[in-house]
Amino acid sequence: MFNQFTPTYLKEASIGLSNYFKNWRKQFPLLPRQIQDQDLLYATLNNWFKQEKPQGIFNTKNKTYLLSQSSENVFFGKHTWTPLYGAAFDSPVSFVDQSELYALAGQSWLDSFYINHYMVVPALSNLLFQWQKLGFGIQQTYALLDLQKPIKPAPLPAGFEIRPANTNDKQKLAEVSPWIALRLHAAPVWAPLPNEHLSNLREGFAGLPDEKTAITWLICKENDILGFAVFYALESDLSDPLSDHNWVELAVAAVHPLFRGQGLGKALCSVALQAVQNLGYMVCKTDWRTANAATDHFWQTLGFEPTAYRIVRHINPDYLNTRKNAL
Repeated sequence: MFNQFTPTYLKEASIGLSNYFKNWRKQFPLLPRQIQDQDLLYATLNNWFKQEKPQGIFNTKNKTYLLSQSSENVFFGKHTWTPLYGAAFDSPVSFVDQSELYALAGQSWLDSFYINHYMVVPALSNLLFQWQKLGFGIQQTYALLDLQKPIKPAPLPAGFEIRPANTNDKQKLAEVSPWIALRLHAAPVWAPLPNEHLSNLREGFAGLPDEKTAITWLICKENDILGFAVFYALESDLSDPLSDHNWVELAVAAVHPLFRGQGLGKALCSVALQAVQNLGYMVCKTDWRTANAATDHFWQTLGFEPTAYRIVRHINPDYLNTRKNAL
Protein backbone atom coordinates (compact mmCIF):
# COMPACT_ATOMS: atom_id res chain seq x y z
CA MET A 1 0.00 0.00 0.00
CA PHE A 2 2.85 2.44 0.84
CA ASN A 3 5.51 2.65 -1.87
CA GLN A 4 8.43 4.89 -2.74
CA PHE A 5 7.06 7.66 -4.94
CA THR A 6 8.20 7.35 -8.56
CA PRO A 7 7.09 9.27 -11.69
CA THR A 8 4.74 6.39 -12.53
CA TYR A 9 2.47 7.65 -9.73
CA LEU A 10 2.21 11.22 -11.02
CA LYS A 11 -1.14 10.77 -12.76
CA GLU A 12 -2.75 9.15 -9.71
CA ALA A 13 -1.13 11.72 -7.43
CA SER A 14 -2.63 14.58 -9.46
CA ILE A 15 -6.09 13.07 -8.89
CA GLY A 16 -5.49 12.93 -5.14
CA LEU A 17 -4.07 16.46 -5.14
CA SER A 18 -7.08 17.81 -7.06
CA ASN A 19 -9.46 16.37 -4.46
CA TYR A 20 -7.26 17.68 -1.64
CA PHE A 21 -7.27 21.20 -3.08
CA LYS A 22 -11.02 21.07 -3.75
CA ASN A 23 -11.58 20.52 -0.04
CA TRP A 24 -9.21 23.41 0.73
CA ARG A 25 -11.00 25.72 -1.70
CA LYS A 26 -14.40 24.88 -0.18
CA GLN A 27 -13.23 26.56 3.02
CA PHE A 28 -11.32 29.35 1.26
CA PRO A 29 -13.24 30.34 -1.91
CA LEU A 30 -10.78 33.16 -2.69
CA LEU A 31 -8.31 30.50 -3.82
CA PRO A 32 -7.87 30.24 -7.62
CA ARG A 33 -10.20 27.80 -9.35
CA GLN A 34 -7.32 26.33 -11.37
CA ILE A 35 -5.78 24.71 -8.29
CA GLN A 36 -8.44 22.01 -8.79
CA ASP A 37 -7.47 21.36 -12.43
CA GLN A 38 -6.07 17.83 -12.56
CA ASP A 39 -4.16 18.35 -15.83
CA LEU A 40 -2.48 21.51 -14.55
CA LEU A 41 -1.60 19.78 -11.29
CA TYR A 42 -0.10 16.86 -13.21
CA ALA A 43 2.05 19.28 -15.21
CA THR A 44 3.16 21.03 -12.00
CA LEU A 45 4.13 17.76 -10.30
CA ASN A 46 5.87 16.52 -13.44
CA ASN A 47 7.94 19.71 -13.74
CA TRP A 48 8.84 19.52 -10.05
CA PHE A 49 10.04 15.94 -10.49
CA LYS A 50 12.18 16.85 -13.47
CA GLN A 51 13.75 19.89 -11.81
CA GLU A 52 14.11 18.98 -8.13
CA LYS A 53 13.77 15.16 -7.97
CA PRO A 54 11.72 15.13 -4.74
CA GLN A 55 11.56 12.00 -2.59
CA GLY A 56 8.70 10.54 -0.61
CA ILE A 57 5.95 7.97 -0.24
CA PHE A 58 2.76 7.19 -2.20
CA ASN A 59 -0.26 5.38 -0.75
CA THR A 60 -1.67 3.32 -3.63
CA LYS A 61 -4.91 2.64 -1.76
CA ASN A 62 -6.25 6.20 -1.60
CA LYS A 63 -3.82 8.23 -3.80
CA THR A 64 -2.38 10.18 -0.86
CA TYR A 65 1.31 11.04 -0.77
CA LEU A 66 4.07 13.05 0.91
CA LEU A 67 7.08 14.41 -0.99
CA SER A 68 9.93 16.81 -0.31
CA GLN A 69 12.98 18.25 -2.00
CA SER A 70 16.28 18.67 -0.18
CA SER A 71 18.15 21.92 0.26
CA GLU A 72 20.47 23.89 2.55
CA ASN A 73 20.68 27.59 3.38
CA VAL A 74 21.63 29.91 6.24
CA PHE A 75 18.03 30.39 7.39
CA PHE A 76 16.75 26.79 7.43
CA GLY A 77 20.01 24.85 7.62
CA LYS A 78 20.12 21.44 5.95
CA HIS A 79 16.44 20.77 5.39
CA THR A 80 13.66 19.16 3.42
CA TRP A 81 10.99 21.33 1.82
CA THR A 82 7.43 20.22 1.06
CA PRO A 83 5.49 22.87 -0.92
CA LEU A 84 1.69 23.02 -0.98
CA TYR A 85 1.50 20.54 -3.87
CA GLY A 86 4.04 18.25 -2.18
CA ALA A 87 1.38 16.39 -0.18
CA ALA A 88 -2.21 15.25 -0.62
CA PHE A 89 -4.60 13.70 1.88
CA ASP A 90 -8.16 12.40 1.98
CA SER A 91 -11.04 14.37 3.46
CA PRO A 92 -11.46 13.94 6.36
CA VAL A 93 -7.74 13.46 6.88
CA SER A 94 -6.88 10.09 8.38
CA PHE A 95 -4.33 10.54 11.15
CA VAL A 96 -3.19 6.94 10.67
CA ASP A 97 -2.50 7.61 6.98
CA GLN A 98 -0.86 10.98 7.68
CA SER A 99 1.31 9.49 10.44
CA GLU A 100 2.38 6.50 8.34
CA LEU A 101 3.27 8.65 5.34
CA TYR A 102 5.40 10.95 7.49
CA ALA A 103 7.02 8.05 9.36
CA LEU A 104 8.15 6.44 6.10
CA ALA A 105 9.06 9.61 4.21
CA GLY A 106 10.64 11.24 7.26
CA GLN A 107 12.84 8.23 7.91
CA SER A 108 14.24 8.41 4.39
CA TRP A 109 14.97 12.12 4.88
CA LEU A 110 16.75 11.39 8.17
CA ASP A 111 18.73 8.58 6.58
CA SER A 112 20.13 11.28 4.27
CA PHE A 113 20.92 13.46 7.34
CA TYR A 114 18.13 16.00 6.82
CA ILE A 115 16.90 16.79 10.34
CA ASN A 116 14.89 19.98 9.62
CA HIS A 117 11.56 19.23 7.95
CA TYR A 118 9.67 22.21 6.49
CA MET A 119 6.22 22.07 4.90
CA VAL A 120 3.62 24.53 3.62
CA VAL A 121 0.15 23.18 4.37
CA PRO A 122 -3.45 24.38 3.92
CA ALA A 123 -5.06 26.07 6.92
CA LEU A 124 -7.41 23.15 7.52
CA SER A 125 -7.83 22.82 11.28
CA ASN A 126 -7.94 19.02 11.48
CA LEU A 127 -4.95 18.62 9.16
CA LEU A 128 -2.94 21.24 11.06
CA PHE A 129 -3.75 19.73 14.46
CA GLN A 130 -2.59 16.33 13.28
CA TRP A 131 0.70 17.76 12.01
CA GLN A 132 1.13 19.29 15.47
CA LYS A 133 0.52 15.85 17.00
CA LEU A 134 3.41 14.66 14.83
CA GLY A 135 5.71 17.25 16.39
CA PHE A 136 5.41 20.15 13.92
CA GLY A 137 5.07 23.78 14.95
CA ILE A 138 3.69 26.74 13.01
CA GLN A 139 6.35 29.18 11.83
CA GLN A 140 4.80 31.32 9.08
CA THR A 141 1.27 32.41 8.17
CA TYR A 142 0.14 32.98 4.57
CA ALA A 143 -3.04 35.04 4.34
CA LEU A 144 -5.41 36.52 1.76
CA LEU A 145 -7.44 39.72 1.67
CA ASP A 146 -10.49 40.14 -0.59
CA LEU A 147 -9.94 43.41 -2.48
CA GLN A 148 -13.44 43.21 -3.94
CA LYS A 149 -14.67 44.39 -0.55
CA PRO A 150 -14.25 48.00 0.62
CA ILE A 151 -11.01 48.83 2.42
CA LYS A 152 -11.74 50.41 5.78
CA PRO A 153 -10.12 53.86 5.95
CA ALA A 154 -7.82 54.67 8.86
CA PRO A 155 -7.09 58.17 10.17
CA LEU A 156 -3.71 59.69 9.36
CA PRO A 157 -2.08 61.29 12.42
CA ALA A 158 -1.30 64.98 12.04
CA GLY A 159 2.08 65.88 10.58
CA PHE A 160 2.49 62.74 8.45
CA GLU A 161 2.24 62.25 4.68
CA ILE A 162 1.46 59.08 2.69
CA ARG A 163 2.76 58.98 -0.89
CA PRO A 164 4.29 56.70 -3.55
CA ALA A 165 8.07 56.30 -3.51
CA ASN A 166 10.16 58.19 -6.06
CA THR A 167 13.79 58.22 -7.20
CA ASN A 168 14.70 60.79 -4.56
CA ASP A 169 13.95 58.18 -1.87
CA LYS A 170 16.69 55.70 -2.83
CA GLN A 171 19.17 56.52 -0.08
CA LYS A 172 16.57 56.69 2.66
CA LEU A 173 14.97 53.44 1.49
CA ALA A 174 18.36 51.76 1.80
CA GLU A 175 18.62 53.09 5.36
CA VAL A 176 15.26 51.62 6.43
CA SER A 177 15.86 48.25 4.73
CA PRO A 178 17.00 46.36 7.91
CA TRP A 179 13.88 47.10 10.00
CA ILE A 180 12.10 43.79 9.36
CA ALA A 181 15.26 41.67 9.50
CA LEU A 182 16.25 43.24 12.82
CA ARG A 183 12.77 42.62 14.22
CA LEU A 184 12.91 38.97 13.18
CA HIS A 185 16.39 38.66 14.67
CA ALA A 186 15.01 39.72 18.06
CA ALA A 187 12.98 37.66 20.56
CA PRO A 188 10.85 35.64 20.22
CA VAL A 189 11.63 34.85 16.55
CA TRP A 190 15.46 34.72 16.78
CA ALA A 191 16.01 34.41 13.02
CA PRO A 192 19.60 34.46 11.68
CA LEU A 193 20.92 37.80 10.43
CA PRO A 194 23.87 37.21 8.06
CA ASN A 195 25.74 40.27 6.81
CA GLU A 196 25.19 39.22 3.20
CA HIS A 197 21.43 39.33 3.78
CA LEU A 198 21.62 42.89 5.13
CA SER A 199 23.71 43.94 2.14
CA ASN A 200 21.20 42.42 -0.28
CA LEU A 201 18.33 44.15 1.51
CA ARG A 202 20.04 47.52 1.27
CA GLU A 203 20.65 47.13 -2.44
CA GLY A 204 17.13 45.84 -3.09
CA PHE A 205 15.38 48.64 -1.20
CA ALA A 206 17.47 51.32 -2.89
CA GLY A 207 16.34 49.96 -6.24
CA LEU A 208 12.60 49.94 -5.46
CA PRO A 209 11.81 53.33 -7.11
CA ASP A 210 13.32 52.07 -10.39
CA GLU A 211 11.69 48.64 -10.22
CA LYS A 212 8.80 48.64 -12.69
CA THR A 213 7.11 45.64 -11.07
CA ALA A 214 7.15 47.15 -7.56
CA ILE A 215 4.38 49.33 -6.12
CA THR A 216 5.95 51.14 -3.16
CA TRP A 217 4.08 53.40 -0.74
CA LEU A 218 5.67 55.41 2.07
CA ILE A 219 4.55 57.23 5.19
CA CYS A 220 6.83 60.18 5.92
CA LYS A 221 7.31 63.05 8.30
CA GLU A 222 9.15 65.95 6.72
CA ASN A 223 11.98 64.19 4.83
CA ASP A 224 12.11 61.03 6.93
CA ILE A 225 10.62 57.68 5.88
CA LEU A 226 8.77 56.24 8.87
CA GLY A 227 7.04 53.34 7.14
CA PHE A 228 6.81 51.48 3.84
CA ALA A 229 4.59 48.97 2.04
CA VAL A 230 5.82 47.21 -1.11
CA PHE A 231 3.55 45.26 -3.48
CA TYR A 232 4.24 43.04 -6.49
CA ALA A 233 1.77 41.76 -9.08
CA LEU A 234 1.36 37.97 -9.14
CA GLU A 235 0.80 35.61 -12.04
CA SER A 236 -1.27 32.46 -12.40
CA ASP A 237 1.29 29.81 -11.48
CA LEU A 238 0.49 26.48 -9.84
CA SER A 239 4.04 26.24 -8.52
CA ASP A 240 2.53 28.70 -6.03
CA PRO A 241 -1.18 27.88 -5.53
CA LEU A 242 -1.47 31.14 -3.58
CA SER A 243 -1.22 33.26 -6.73
CA ASP A 244 -3.31 34.32 -9.70
CA HIS A 245 -3.11 36.78 -12.58
CA ASN A 246 -5.31 39.40 -10.86
CA TRP A 247 -3.64 39.09 -7.46
CA VAL A 248 -1.05 41.28 -5.77
CA GLU A 249 1.41 40.39 -3.03
CA LEU A 250 2.20 42.69 -0.13
CA ALA A 251 5.82 41.56 0.06
CA VAL A 252 7.16 43.77 2.86
CA ALA A 253 5.72 46.42 5.17
CA ALA A 254 7.04 48.01 8.34
CA VAL A 255 6.95 51.11 10.52
CA HIS A 256 9.93 52.72 12.27
CA PRO A 257 10.40 50.93 15.64
CA LEU A 258 10.05 54.19 17.61
CA PHE A 259 6.76 55.11 15.90
CA ARG A 260 4.88 51.82 16.24
CA GLY A 261 1.54 51.78 18.03
CA GLN A 262 0.53 55.24 16.80
CA GLY A 263 -1.71 54.15 13.92
CA LEU A 264 0.85 54.81 11.17
CA GLY A 265 0.79 51.23 9.89
CA LYS A 266 -2.99 51.13 9.58
CA ALA A 267 -3.10 54.52 7.88
CA LEU A 268 -0.36 53.53 5.41
CA CYS A 269 -1.85 50.13 4.59
CA SER A 270 -5.34 51.58 4.20
CA VAL A 271 -4.14 54.02 1.54
CA ALA A 272 -1.81 51.51 -0.15
CA LEU A 273 -4.44 48.76 -0.29
CA GLN A 274 -6.99 51.17 -1.75
CA ALA A 275 -4.40 52.12 -4.38
CA VAL A 276 -3.81 48.52 -5.53
CA GLN A 277 -7.55 47.93 -5.36
CA ASN A 278 -8.04 50.86 -7.76
CA LEU A 279 -5.52 49.25 -10.12
CA GLY A 280 -7.93 46.33 -10.51
CA TYR A 281 -6.36 43.70 -8.28
CA MET A 282 -8.92 41.41 -6.67
CA VAL A 283 -6.93 39.61 -3.96
CA CYS A 284 -3.92 40.61 -1.86
CA LYS A 285 -1.60 38.00 -0.39
CA THR A 286 0.87 38.50 2.44
CA ASP A 287 2.73 36.44 5.04
CA TRP A 288 4.30 36.89 8.45
CA ARG A 289 6.10 35.08 11.27
CA THR A 290 3.51 33.78 13.73
CA ALA A 291 5.85 34.20 16.71
CA ASN A 292 5.64 37.96 16.20
CA ALA A 293 2.41 38.53 18.14
CA ALA A 294 1.99 42.19 17.20
CA THR A 295 2.34 41.42 13.49
CA ASP A 296 0.05 38.40 13.76
CA HIS A 297 -2.64 40.59 15.33
CA PHE A 298 -2.10 43.55 13.00
CA TRP A 299 -2.65 41.79 9.68
CA GLN A 300 -5.72 39.93 10.85
CA THR A 301 -7.32 43.16 12.11
CA LEU A 302 -6.92 44.49 8.55
CA GLY A 303 -8.97 41.55 7.28
CA PHE A 304 -6.26 39.15 6.06
CA GLU A 305 -7.47 35.57 6.49
CA PRO A 306 -4.87 32.87 7.27
CA THR A 307 -5.11 30.39 4.39
CA ALA A 308 -1.92 28.31 4.70
CA TYR A 309 0.93 27.82 7.14
CA ARG A 310 4.59 26.96 6.99
CA ILE A 311 5.25 24.34 9.62
CA VAL A 312 8.53 22.84 10.77
CA ARG A 313 9.87 19.97 12.82
CA HIS A 314 13.46 20.00 14.04
CA ILE A 315 14.77 16.53 14.88
CA ASN A 316 17.34 16.38 17.69
CA PRO A 317 20.72 16.04 15.91
CA ASP A 318 21.80 13.48 18.51
CA TYR A 319 19.29 11.14 16.87
CA LEU A 320 21.72 10.56 14.00
CA ASN A 321 24.50 9.43 16.36
CA THR A 322 22.27 7.29 18.56
CA ARG A 323 20.70 5.65 15.50
CA LYS A 324 24.16 4.55 14.37
CA ASN A 325 24.71 3.00 17.78
CA ALA A 326 21.29 1.32 17.73
CA LEU A 327 21.94 -0.17 14.31
